[in-house]
Amino acid sequence: MQDYNKRTLLLLGGLASIFAFIAVDATDSKEKHVQEEHETVFEISLVAKRIAETPSIQIEKFYRPPEVKESPPPDEPDISLYQEPVATLEQTATVPAGGRYLTPAFLDVEWNEVLLSVLTAEYTFGENSDRVRSLQYFIGVKVDGVYGPATYNAHNKALYPFFGTLLSGDYLPTWISGGVTLIADVERWRATSLEALSLYGQEHQIDRFLRVMQCESRGLPDAFNASSGASGLMQHLENYWPWRAKMAGFEGASPFDPVANIYTSAWLLFEHRAGGWQHWECK
Repeated sequence: MQDYNKRTLLLLGGLASIFAFIAVDATDSKEKHVQEEHETVFEISLVAKRIAETPSIQIEKFYRPPEVKESPPPDEPDISLYQEPVATLEQTATVPAGGRYLTPAFLDVEWNEVLLSVLTAEYTFGENSDRVRSLQYFIGVKVDGVYGPATYNAHNKALYPFFGTLLSGDYLPTWISGGVTLIADVERWRATSLEALSLYGQEHQIDRFLRVMQCESRGLPDAFNASSGASGLMQHLENYWPWRAKMAGFEGASPFDPVANIYTSAWLLFEHRAGGWQHWECK
């Protein structure tokens, strides 16, 4: 019996020692973990302090995000407004009712062809319509829907790259002089002026040409401005006249020659690279 009690006491003592060792080990681990946390916080504080005190230190030195390598895009053909085929009505008619977004097919439109179609439509001087609004949008003038002088001039310039001087006039409407009544001294030069304008396909501008003539000289071939030296029906300046007349095929002619003056004026308007109505105060 005594041996049994002795063995029991030894067993209980051993168990007590084991539990005491486990408890001590757990305490040491906890204290070590707390110490490591304090050390980590301390190190972070030091880093933050160094960054604050030294502006030259870059954050990237302490943290660098992982590099992301982009995959190359799949091979796709370049989208070009001038090289892709023209979109069909079936391709473009995919916008739902009330929708205002553009479909991918819109990018395939051949805009030069659209522009040419708008430029060569048949317009009437003074016309007020939506198609005139479209024209004005393309040629860069005020969009008010009215085909007036400003639209006419911009339309003429826009046609030139496609057709040049001789054919551009075929697509312009007949100019209407806005209620100006031409006097008899001006009307007598209508036939000659038409012949001169026809060389450049600009017969439709006859009323405008005669209106400028009426404003400049009232149709008098010997009109002369003593202050500027402007001479003849269309009042050419004397220092420019010799060269202009030569280029128009009237070398040596007088500016008071009505035929030479009219033909030289037509050349200056529609053939000279710096030509146009800006050479006259009267428009």
